[in-house]
Amino acid sequence: MNNKAYRSEESLTLKSPLIEAVNKIRNPNQALENKIDNISEVVKQLSQKVGSILNSKAIGYNEINN
Repeated sequence: MNNKAYRSEESLTLKSPLIEAVNKIRNPNQALENKIDNISEVVKQLSQKVGSILNSKAIGYNEINN
């Protein structure tokens, strides 16, 4: 009789500091809120750039016609 048993062990380690792990448990939506804030800031910057481009084109167009 050849009975064999195989055992696999996995070492569990934290990929982030303990304080970050606890914060994720206490406030699971914080990461999502941070991403939304970042997207909002990017949209604001893009809006400013588009406004600046449109204003410069409008000024250029008015100078050509005058």
